[in-house]
Amino acid sequence: MSFNYNDEEIDGYYVSSKMKRVWAAELNMLRIFDALCRKHGFTYYVSYGTLLGAARHKGFIPWDDDIDLFMMRDEYMKLLQVAPNEISEPYFFQNAYTDSMVWDFSKIRDSRTTAIEFPDMQESFHQGIFIDIFPIDSTDDGTSGMQMVTRIKQNIWDCIYNREAIRKNLDNPDIWKLFAIDKGMVLELVNMSYQDAMRCFEDFCNSHLYDTNILRCWSSEVMGNLYKHYEREWFAEVLYLPFCDMMVPVPAGYERILEMEYKNWRTPVIGGSLHDGMILDPDIPYKESLRLLKQTGGK
Repeated sequence: MSFNYNDEEIDGYYVSSKMKRVWAAELNMLRIFDALCRKHGFTYYVSYGTLLGAARHKGFIPWDDDIDLFMMRDEYMKLLQVAPNEISEPYFFQNAYTDSMVWDFSKIRDSRTTAIEFPDMQESFHQGIFIDIFPIDSTDDGTSGMQMVTRIKQNIWDCIYNREAIRKNLDNPDIWKLFAIDKGMVLELVNMSYQDAMRCFEDFCNSHLYDTNILRCWSSEVMGNLYKHYEREWFAEVLYLPFCDMMVPVPAGYERILEMEYKNWRTPVIGGSLHDGMILDPDIPYKESLRLLKQTGGK
């Protein structure tokens, strides 16, 4: 499927030329990421709406606005070591280690473009058009061991994300009932830098990656999508499906994943994006867009 930049209607949904250029920017970043993974032997898969788009549309879902990718946690940890040195301007590899945002995933951004979700952030916080890279971890499979592992993950995450609230309640005896980790570890974590605490979280996740065959992305845990989980065997092999003018890697069990995520996934249902309200512009650098927003009072 060749990529074109013309306005068109796809499955009853109008897609503008401007959105096509947003997609093109994302495809360029996907090519860069794919080349990096091939160079280092990393395995990744398209995920979420991107997987659905590949399976159903051979490209973007008409009302989607980003690209989502999965990596197993151990592969993702390797990526964190090499990507900052290999992804350079005008592109930027972004995560909790580069910006003061508590994310357990990474983005590649194009600094020549605009994708503003946080208009109050300073220009030093990169807000170009992006693709998302999510690590997959083991998760609660109903056994007592994995229930404890998942609880400890949540405890460590709370010490990162909710550290100010924890600090304010250290003298409240009820707060300690929430933790499976001991008080000394809690105190250590809430007083670490975000980056050091995130390394503790990621190292813990990585050390338990193969404890079970039930998998989930941590962002799903945080968002409460606990009915969604994956079987490790679904990811045992990689297949390739067409996506616009590329072939993209998908898990061999992609149909099982899509059934888990979307149920009747073969039938398009026009929807929105998780990024509704985001300011998207493929032609203007995000710094310029932020300055314009401040000049106009955000209008």
